[in-house]
Amino acid sequence: MTQDHNTARFSYLLLITAVAALGGFLFGFETGVVSGLNESVKTYFGLDAVKEGFFVSSVTIGCILGAALAGFASDAFGRKSVLLASGVLFFISILGCGFPASFAWLIIYRWIGGVGVGIASMVAPLYISEIAPPSIRGRLVTLFQMAIVIGIFAAYASNALIRSMENVLPDSSVVIFWIFVHEIFVNEYWRGMFLMGCIPTAIYFFALFFVPESPRWWASKNRDDKALHTMKKLFGREEAEREMKEIHTVLAEGTGRFSEIFSPKYRFGLMIGVLLMFFSQVTGINVIMYFGNQVFKEAGYTDSFSYVLQTFVGLANIVFTLFALWKIDQWGRKPLLKLGTMSIFVSLALIGVLFALKSHGIGGDLLLHGLPILIVLFIASFAMSWGPIPWVVVSEIFPARIRGRAASLGTMTIWISCFLVVQTFPLLREQAPELSFTIYAALMIPALIFVWRYLPETKGRSLEELEKYLYSSQK
Repeated sequence: MTQDHNTARFSYLLLITAVAALGGFLFGFETGVVSGLNESVKTYFGLDAVKEGFFVSSVTIGCILGAALAGFASDAFGRKSVLLASGVLFFISILGCGFPASFAWLIIYRWIGGVGVGIASMVAPLYISEIAPPSIRGRLVTLFQMAIVIGIFAAYASNALIRSMENVLPDSSVVIFWIFVHEIFVNEYWRGMFLMGCIPTAIYFFALFFVPESPRWWASKNRDDKALHTMKKLFGREEAEREMKEIHTVLAEGTGRFSEIFSPKYRFGLMIGVLLMFFSQVTGINVIMYFGNQVFKEAGYTDSFSYVLQTFVGLANIVFTLFALWKIDQWGRKPLLKLGTMSIFVSLALIGVLFALKSHGIGGDLLLHGLPILIVLFIASFAMSWGPIPWVVVSEIFPARIRGRAASLGTMTIWISCFLVVQTFPLLREQAPELSFTIYAALMIPALIFVWRYLPETKGRSLEELEKYLYSSQK
């Protein structure tokens, strides 16, 4: 009977974790879908390099705002309520981007979607970390990253499917419905690529009604009855009562003010959170996610085959995120980051060298054959390290009294860094494609030093134990 109860509790835990992680799927879908449609949008609206960069990066402005608001909102209204709000914003954005009245309105709807992404990217990992047992918390939070990469792959597959529709849908018809379908899936296929996101968004929104509020949030609002009820469903009576005692010990210190995040006591944790998120983006990951098709075409591949190569990139992303899911609670966070950082440096440096050779009129065939291998190596290295681990660590290292607001700052950093990388890439590409990859490779050197010297190992400890470990000696 006990074994049956344990199985039922684990199944329940996995189910609500999967629902929360669907926010990551939408985040990934939004990231992946743009790589297939930005050329079409550029042509449709007549964009130059600066406007193209702004179209792609504009979502990150909303992400910064969403991440900034999410900490306060999730502390005030609960993790679940804020995740539901992100679902509404996703849906408004998708419909608006599918049928914008102008380029300005397209940007506005991208901002709205960005707010939803910013909220989900901060609150979903936080929510998962608050319901997860310490022994598997790393794996469960990594499911958020797993959902992101599945969302990216789904977007690549959806884009490839839509681009193949011109060979299936009739190019003329007297039926209004087929004229409409042909217009949005063939003639102006970027609309259809956006609109495909309506399906997972609807699933995410309605599924959220069946997940409980975070028990740690209930406890912070003095609703011990609700907190204990959820804890018992997740862990059983004995473990739930032990966890509640630890939570109350920490909550007895009170709720922290926003300014307290910057106090000397918490400065170390803030530095860890900010630098983790910064270095994850200056790997250049979103250059491949957003501009992958153009990078492959720069190397000499056809438009249609670039879509195929992007699909393989998505598969590598999934496979090596699964590897991180397998090893993150065995090896720990630091070993995976060390290995991933060194491998990212090598792959980016070699990509820069190959583009430099081509720009000097040599090595064209070497770039053509070597680029897919190096990009898959880069994606694999990122997926097992800088992809999942910053989300895991940022959801772990902050004390309960400031956790939501501090995690917001860390998440804001990732979107500010993403904006800078994505906005500048089209300009760098016009000057010299090798320059951007060389810069990203060089930034992996301080990233490795940071991981080696300063990053604490967080595996295997409860959130309350980590708080004592990281901050008990600080004044």
